[in-house]
Amino acid sequence: MFLAAVSPAKIDIALQALKRLEADHAETRKQWDLQLQRAEYEVELAKRRYESADPANRLVAGELESQWEAKLQQHDQLQREREEMERKQIQPLGEADRQRIKELTTNLEQVWHAPTTSMAERRTLLRFLIKRVYLDGVTEEGKIRIDVEWHTGARTTTTIDRLQVGVWAPKTPAAAVERIRELRGEELDYHAIAVRLNDEGFRSAKGLDYDDRVVGYIARTRGWGHKPGKSDKNGKS
Repeated sequence: MFLAAVSPAKIDIALQALKRLEADHAETRKQWDLQLQRAEYEVELAKRRYESADPANRLVAGELESQWEAKLQQHDQLQREREEMERKQIQPLGEADRQRIKELTTNLEQVWHAPTTSMAERRTLLRFLIKRVYLDGVTEEGKIRIDVEWHTGARTTTTIDRLQVGVWAPKTPAAAVERIRELRGEELDYHAIAVRLNDEGFRSAKGLDYDDRVVGYIARTRGWGHKPGKSDKNGKS
């Protein structure tokens, strides 16, 4: 799926799309530059009006000074917005970068399967090229559909089985379960069984020592329960 999505032909399409995107960004920057030039002109014009005003006419001078200050603030705001726009835009690739990407795609399958390529490096490649992932767990009962949208423009779909509840839950080791069954046959109560398990080095599903509560749960969920005349640590029969 990954190699099909990043074939040389599709990488070339993606690079062409990137060129168009960079051209759009260049046009956007041009428009911002024009706005800044206009704002700078208006600042300079307001400054000249203020400087040419009669100082004796404080009312007029004060109004012109306020206009000048307003134009300065507008210019500074435009400048900050332009800088923010630049930070958010994708940095253009140089010609050397484009050529390196094309060279990489011709050997990508070999690199992907090479024993020297670690899983971490493969995950990095996936993160670099995957644009968006859609998960659909309701359309098909018991299945999860995974739609992957790649930066190359390709889309791939796969369906996997939905994991059953409890699949990833920790499980009591089979050897410990069997030992509990054997010890129940000796008519030991839960507390005595827990002591024996711990002495023999067994650990619970969570890697902890056994106690009568854990042993009782394992026995009851397997239908073993108490034997007649025997009781657990709490005296229940």
